[in-house]
Amino acid sequence: MAPNPLFRRIGHWLGLGTEAELDETVSPQEIANRERLSAICGFLLDHQLPIDSGTLSLAHDTITGNDPRLAGLVRRRLKASEPLNSEWIDEVRGERARDDAKAMNDLRERLEKSVADWAAGSAA
Repeated sequence: MAPNPLFRRIGHWLGLGTEAELDETVSPQEIANRERLSAICGFLLDHQLPIDSGTLSLAHDTITGNDPRLAGLVRRRLKASEPLNSEWIDEVRGERARDDAKAMNDLRERLEKSVADWAAGSAA
C-alpha cells in the first residue's frame, strides 16, 4: 500500500522529507541526483570554495568516490585540520597532470619498443 500523500506532506512540513519525495512522478534516479547535487553544493559551501569547473569536479569525485586517490587526499587533509583551498586544489591537479603525462610517456615508450622489437624480428 502506498504511503498516504497527506502524511508525506505533513512529514515534509516537519522537515522529515524532501520536495522531490512529495512529487510522485520523480524517479528514484532523480531523487539520487538531487541528493548528490545537494552534497556537492554542501561540500563547496562548507569549505568556502569558489564554484568553478575545477572545484565542482573535485567535489563530485570526492563525494561520489569516482577518484579514490583524490578522496583519500581530501580526507587526510581534513583530518590534519588543513583547509581545502584553491592553491591546494591546483597543486593536486598539477600532480595528477604530471602523473597522467608520465603514464602516457611510459606507454609511448613501451609501444615504440614493441614496434622496434617486432620490426627487428620481422627483418630477421
